[in-house]
Amino acid sequence: MILLRVSTLAVAGVCALVTLTFLWSLLLRRGWRSLVEWVGARIDCTAPIYLLADLLAACLAFSVVFFVEWSTGVIEVLSIQLHSHQLVALAAYILAVAAAEEIVFRMLVLNGLVLIFESRWQAILLGALLFGAVHASNPSASAISLLGNSLGGVLYGAAYLRHRSIWLPLGLHAGWNFFQGPVFGFLVSGLDLRSLIVHAPAAKSWFAGSAYGPEADPIGFLARSLLIVAVLYVPVHRAGALNPENRSHRSIAAAESSSQNERHVGSP
Repeated sequence: MILLRVSTLAVAGVCALVTLTFLWSLLLRRGWRSLVEWVGARIDCTAPIYLLADLLAACLAFSVVFFVEWSTGVIEVLSIQLHSHQLVALAAYILAVAAAEEIVFRMLVLNGLVLIFESRWQAILLGALLFGAVHASNPSASAISLLGNSLGGVLYGAAYLRHRSIWLPLGLHAGWNFFQGPVFGFLVSGLDLRSLIVHAPAAKSWFAGSAYGPEADPIGFLARSLLIVAVLYVPVHRAGALNPENRSHRSIAAAESSSQNERHVGSP
């Protein structure tokens, strides 16, 4: 598992270097505005809308997961403990971790893969595998949990490239982890966090109850798959890289071509 994680970080580092090299050249040619636009970090009216929609989607997904596991006797609720200061602290921690992972794996690694591969879906799938593999050293990690985390990478990668905004995958990622752990009391990628709802395993089931958390359970796979479908088919505010009619690299290329034409016109 350690060798897998080291290899994953090495490949991710190469992809990030490709992106950073491109961003540096883009900054020199087009300035900060084009760079911010290309990485999807623009702050506009869509940012809070994306974040709010993500929180609602994550809350709905884990409400269903919790209800199914509780109603089928897989878990037994022990208590409900409301400690607002702990929830706020955990929310800040989860947001910080999610932001760091989204910057690395979507802004840098995924964009590097997009620059290397012609197919956006090749980039998404390989980036998702790297995202899953980096969790290999988490407690109770297994081949199934790596697949589950990779499915999360598909969700966040598709959300990022389709909407060309970091706010959508960031909200989905942070919302998923927050409602999974601190609110509904499930393990978060094998990690046990303090939670509002405290429960314990009551029975074994084929669809839930793994030692890693819902991310390694069929019910968690289903929840993420439904979110992927929603991300792919909900109308977008602005066409992104998954739309073959309007890919960001084409707009950048067009801008570069225009810049070259301007230089030719102005040259003696």
